[in-house]
Amino acid sequence: MWMEEVKNKQGKIAYKYIERYEDPASGQKKKVSITLDKKTRQAQNAAQRMLNKKIANFYDQYKEKKRLQEKLRSEGIIENDKTLEDMIRAWFEMIQDPRAKKQLKGSTISGYSYGIDMLFRDYMTLEKEMLIQNITHEHIQAFYDRLVFDLGRRKTYVKRFRAIIRGAFTLAYKKRYIKNLDPINLSQIHEPIRSVKDLEDSQVPRYLEKKEAEQIFEILKTYNPLYTQVFELQYHTGMRFGEVMALEEKNLHDGFLLDIHGTYDNANRSRTRHQKVPPKTKKSFRTIELGAPAIKILTDRIYHNQFIQNKKSDYIFVSRRDRPYDRGTLNRFITAHCAEFITSTKVSTHVFRHTHISLLAEKGVPLKVIMDRVGHQDRETTEKIYMHVTKKQKTDLVKTLNEF
Repeated sequence: MWMEEVKNKQGKIAYKYIERYEDPASGQKKKVSITLDKKTRQAQNAAQRMLNKKIANFYDQYKEKKRLQEKLRSEGIIENDKTLEDMIRAWFEMIQDPRAKKQLKGSTISGYSYGIDMLFRDYMTLEKEMLIQNITHEHIQAFYDRLVFDLGRRKTYVKRFRAIIRGAFTLAYKKRYIKNLDPINLSQIHEPIRSVKDLEDSQVPRYLEKKEAEQIFEILKTYNPLYTQVFELQYHTGMRFGEVMALEEKNLHDGFLLDIHGTYDNANRSRTRHQKVPPKTKKSFRTIELGAPAIKILTDRIYHNQFIQNKKSDYIFVSRRDRPYDRGTLNRFITAHCAEFITSTKVSTHVFRHTHISLLAEKGVPLKVIMDRVGHQDRETTEKIYMHVTKKQKTDLVKTLNEF
């Protein structure tokens, strides 16, 4: 056990006592803590007793969970006539319940809704009518293989359906409609063997070179300079499209600071459609510094908005109707003019966010600083771009050395 000095809610000095333990479920090391007002020997002994009790409770809960699982296995399943379609619909209804422990974002619910429609309409014409208790991992494996090998769908595409199927089977297991989760645990999404170039391309998220981005901006400005401002701001800040749409005038302060405290939900079937909602992750709730180009974009746009009649919202990037832009509209705008771009990279709004990451990596900005700036909780995407840029720089260095 060790102790750290902290401040309590009243601003007074308190003492946080911390102990490590091994999570019986995952085997990973975790921490448990208790905060007291004193650091006397008696307080330390009391803290140790309380921490030991907390840890013991964790182990007792784990043992009880395992005991119940074994009991369910021994008792078998409840007789039922539930089909896979029944369980998918029941799961979808469950995750929308406002009383659910974990509340999903409206855009996530919307995505699941479209995914379920596609499953039943296009892909799962046979499996959806099967009894859930009769489906084996061979059935699910055949379904994945059909999507990948027969229909040519990519692994990332199929994963959205796996999440839905997993949810349905997990709910069926909790209700004791099935004996185990083997159908989802033993099945995998396999991919066909691809060329070396395909593998290399899939490893690095798409981004543009500086000259490519500048050329694209010049072209798009001639068609719609207001749309182009959105892409330029992403290029200079690394913001997600939804984060740009959620920006309000109050978020720009102190001349060069920008609060990114939400995202704009534009998903068609979302219960929070056309609302500013919490950002994607806790790391996405952030304040970033702006350079002169980004400041100019924002101040110019705020000035322009003064001429929008009957403007009532504080959103910065809006149409003449005072509504934030739709991502699909702007991506279609890009696609309509992509034939004029001198680049082999497929361009969408998200590419400009990745381009910002690549430019920072090129300047030698530390990986952790970049992740904090763009609000990445998972380092994978940032790291892939970072490593690709730095590797390219090393190659350029060798060429330079060979010219000596």
